Amino acid sequence: MTSLLEELQPDCPICGKYFAHDIFGGRCSRCSENRGIATAPPVWYSQEFQRQLTEYVEEHTIDESSHYYQVLKYHINKNNLDVAIAICSEMKKENLWIKQDFALQLLRHIGIDHPKKSHLICSMIIDWWNMKKNDDWNGFELCYYGNFGEGGAAHVKSIPPCKIGWSSIKDIKKMWKSIDKGGR
Repeated sequence: MTSLLEELQPDCPICGKYFAHDIFGGRCSRCSENRGIATAPPVWYSQEFQRQLTEYVEEHTIDESSHYYQVLKYHINKNNLDVAIAICSEMKKENLWIKQDFALQLLRHIGIDHPKKSHLICSMIIDWWNMKKNDDWNGFELCYYGNFGEGGAAHVKSIPPCKIGWSSIKDIKKMWKSIDKGGR
């Protein structure tokens, strides 16, 4: 004998991931958003796309064994932001980035927490869609660099993924000058 929960399986004819309902034209609420016109689910929800995205992120991020990881961590700890920006510039040339969890560690637990450091480190985050509101991000970090903590479903449609709020090193230096003059 099966339980009610075992019998209830998502039945949306479009995505198969959520439950359909008559008020949504026989689709789930997500698939009915297009004024009742059934559309294919966004690529974001595809298991294959998520697998490819994960592979891309892993291939283009530094880890603890990386020279960049150790050097960046050292200079952030010493508050040598001018050296850190040079390291990040080299990383960008090599198409190497950091994951949001390492960024959060650099921002909140290593060195001085400062908006200059936030702009530099957040511009290096490859998996910005993993920045969540309930984590330790401040408002402007989520706003400029993390899609307000709402994930990537609406924006990440290809590999390589788009960069939200991505800034060039030149733009970061301009932001730093603005911060020095009393801006954010």
